[in-house]
Amino acid sequence: MSFPVTPHDILSLTEDAVAALAASPNSARRAYVCVIMGAHLAEHVAAAKGFDASDYRDQVEQEEPALKLVRDLGNYAKHVHISRYSPAASSLSMFDDDEYHSLADTLEDPDEDGWGDATPMEGFYVQNGSSGAQPLLAVMRSAIYFWREELLRLGLLA
Repeated sequence: MSFPVTPHDILSLTEDAVAALAASPNSARRAYVCVIMGAHLAEHVAAAKGFDASDYRDQVEQEEPALKLVRDLGNYAKHVHISRYSPAASSLSMFDDDEYHSLADTLEDPDEDGWGDATPMEGFYVQNGSSGAQPLLAVMRSAIYFWREELLRLGLLA
């Protein structure tokens, strides 16, 4: 049995969820929907193209590391603990003013994102061992940009 949606439908729903989170970056409910939607795009694309889902997911996660973080967050959201594989994302936390200094020290490169000396953006941050803290919205946007290009490349963006 399959649910009657296309990869393009899932991408559109994910884009809508990210736009809603951007409008209310402190909403745990909206963050939850974003990561759940984004975490399943690889499986939908693989099914549409007849690819092995596991191999395809591994391939695209190597091309775009944000996809691994999104998958980890989606699995944490659904299962609370991840025991089947080693996750890249270690936590998702809310930024607040009290945490600014400790968070700013772990950001990958604040100047690269145009923050300079400004306070990091409001909302949730993904902590990951290899590159420190990253804004969830930035991670989700990277995933969306990747999936737009991938669906276009595969002829699924229609």
